Amino acid sequence: MLSPVEREQYLIGHIPYRLQSLRFCYHVCDMNITPHPDYGEELAIGEFLILDESNRYFINPIIESGLIYCRVLLEFLGVSRDGKSGSLKQTSKPKKSGDICITDFGLPVVTPSEAVSGFAYASPREIELALQHVIETANKIVAHLTSGPRLPGTFPSLRLACRTVIDLVIRHLYVPLGQDPIVSAISETTNAA
Repeated sequence: MLSPVEREQYLIGHIPYRLQSLRFCYHVCDMNITPHPDYGEELAIGEFLILDESNRYFINPIIESGLIYCRVLLEFLGVSRDGKSGSLKQTSKPKKSGDICITDFGLPVVTPSEAVSGFAYASPREIELALQHVIETANKIVAHLTSGPRLPGTFPSLRLACRTVIDLVIRHLYVPLGQDPIVSAISETTNAA
């Protein structure tokens, strides 16, 4: 368990910072929801790009931080991806010293079923695919130098994952603790940034 000071640092500092980064990534994905004439919907990251007026300089770092923070917050909640089957699973490896997860707040880990269910804006299958893909893309393209994921990431998939992860953190951390999430959920009627 965290001390009251540590708990406060995470609830009003570390976690909201990552949630706000996901809101910003959502906004960038929203701005790029119309397929690019050369790249389509693909997240063209981790490679040299000729940047033009429609592919602004700041997009790649924002996309990369969105991918990583989705993965980090999913792992914090207890959700990961099976490397062989690709399916979502409950994190099973022991925490490393210094790792913080939802159980440090006295709350249970989120099951894969809970992670994909109960959202009005997408079906459980759509959310499952988006979360699977964001973890794989974060692992293969951003966190490690590898041959890449089976399928390229897309702006719509990352957009959905960002929104879902924000909602999961609010639903499973802030609401049970009776805390103000500082960073609000994304709704279609509000500006994402």
